[in-house]
Amino acid sequence: MRLPGPSIPAFSPAALLTILALLLILVLTWQEPQPVGPNLDWGGSLQSGDLAVENVRLSQYRVDGSLEFHAEAAQAYHDPQAGATFLYKLRALRPQAGGPVAMQATGGRVQDDSGIVSLYQSVRVQMAPDYHAETDMLRYDPRAGLMTSPSAVRLIRGDDWMSGVGMRMSIPAGTAQLLSQVRAYYAP
Repeated sequence: MRLPGPSIPAFSPAALLTILALLLILVLTWQEPQPVGPNLDWGGSLQSGDLAVENVRLSQYRVDGSLEFHAEAAQAYHDPQAGATFLYKLRALRPQAGGPVAMQATGGRVQDDSGIVSLYQSVRVQMAPDYHAETDMLRYDPRAGLMTSPSAVRLIRGDDWMSGVGMRMSIPAGTAQLLSQVRAYYAP
């Protein structure tokens, strides 16, 4: 006994031409979907001259061509009225004679007029492979090479650590001073 197989519909030439014409119209009028971005009100809350960008890289060079400062941020927003650039997920590197100083933080602010960098939330400053500082707030003056913090700070070198409230660190001199409530652990 033989079972009947699936039937193949027969298309007329007019139906095939109509389908091909519709496909051609679809191909010719196709537009890539636009990415969904921030819903910024450029005429209202943001003012002329403002700038918001993602995946920012900034490199600053000395007159002799050597790298003076390199920074990366996931997002940045410049506000000319505040005279500052606000950064999110910031990482910065400043080469020094004794080795580079690397800074990272969840957020930051760079003042336009002075270049002073304020870092906040999960701030980490790496001064040497085995020496770093951790705090929640840090102010960095690149011209003077000074870092200060009014918050709790922990300095860690290998297994040794010092903690305190308030810090003053001089990058050119290679010194750090904890200002109050100092505790330390030293493993000889």
